[in-house]
Formats: sequence, structure tokens, C-alpha cells
Amino acid sequence: MPKLEFDPKISLGNIVTIAVVLIGAVTAWNTVVNRQTQLTEKVALIEAAIAGSAATRDQQMAGHEARIRAVEIAQAAQSSDLRAIQSGISRIEAQLEKLSTKP
Repeated sequence: MPKLEFDPKISLGNIVTIAVVLIGAVTAWNTVVNRQTQLTEKVALIEAAIAGSAATRDQQMAGHEARIRAVEIAQAAQSSDLRAIQSGISRIEAQLEKLSTKP
């Protein structure tokens, strides 16, 4: 079996190997940085979309609240009118009873 020996000389193969490792490391680093930048931009777009939809939702809710308030006011007015009509009918019925009981 041959003896293993260490050769302290730098060969072309050693230089190519170091260059490939460095190029791979730089490429990997650039890929990570680019993906991080893309993700940051996507997050910013998503946050803007969420803020826009939240503003739209708030406007819609304000519109619904205004309509509900208007319906409540109209219902209160109708309820008051209905009580007045019921009171009038009660008076008319009372007068009819007085008239019908008289001989």
C-alpha cells in the first residue's frame, strides 16, 4: 500500500476548487439577499392591500351605521304615529260604545 504524502505546492486544481467554492458562496449569498428583498416587497404590497381593504371596510361600516341610524329614526317616528292611531281608534271605539249603549 502506498504511503500518503502531503504536497505543499498549490496546483491549478487547487485554484479552480477555491474559485468554484468562492463563486458558489457569492452566488448563494446574492440569491438569499435577492429573495429577502423580494419577500420584503411582497410583504409591503400585502400590508398596503390590507390597509386599503381595512379603509374600504371602515367606510362601508360607517355607511351601514348611518343607514341603520336612519332606519331607527324612521321606525321611532312610525311607532309614535302608530300609538297615535291606536289612541284615536280607542277613543272612537269608546264613543261607539257610548252611542250603542244609549236606548
